[in-house]
Amino acid sequence: MAKGWVKCNYCGADFLKDQRHINENLKIHNNFFCSAPCQYVYKNRLVELYCENPECRKRIIRASGAFSAHNFCSCSCAAKYNNTLRWGPPKPRQLLTIEQKREVWRAGIQKYWKNYQSPLTAEVVKLTIKEFVAKNGRIPVKRELNVIYHPARKYFGSWNKAIEDAGFESNPVLFAHHQLGKDGHICDSLAEKIIDDYLFDHSIEHQRCVTYPEGS
Repeated sequence: MAKGWVKCNYCGADFLKDQRHINENLKIHNNFFCSAPCQYVYKNRLVELYCENPECRKRIIRASGAFSAHNFCSCSCAAKYNNTLRWGPPKPRQLLTIEQKREVWRAGIQKYWKNYQSPLTAEVVKLTIKEFVAKNGRIPVKRELNVIYHPARKYFGSWNKAIEDAGFESNPVLFAHHQLGKDGHICDSLAEKIIDDYLFDHSIEHQRCVTYPEGS
């Protein structure tokens, strides 16, 4: 069978090929390749591109059939670029001073209490406080009536204001007022009175302001 010399379209090497194959390739406008690897590499030639995200511009290599109108190195870069087209460039972050942060916090607290809804009315809050005082002989601390703490702040502005509106004297500052225990002990705070009354009710011997033994 007659053979003829042709040139590889990828590596440029000359090689012999059957004349009938040469005529057939020329007729259908096919390229000539000296080997299967040359044919594969030629058909899958790589293209050098750059990521279209202006903040990235990373160099990327893709096959000639694997690139499109817009090319990105990752899904993250594609999302950032597309969001810029949709929403515009991101706004610079505003740095607030400490006082401005406090104002934002205060505004948030005020908005919260303004929109806060409770099934308990102001009258229920005051009645609950009065019932506690009648039963225990003292004003409650907020953790003892936690269920009405938020409604109290909603209606009266603070826990101490709720105590005062219920007709009792609040103790707004720690150790501001002395409390008298059931056994006659003068306590420096309401918390100390609670402990003293508990010991008295359970017949537990106790004393106030006892000094440590020498050497302790």
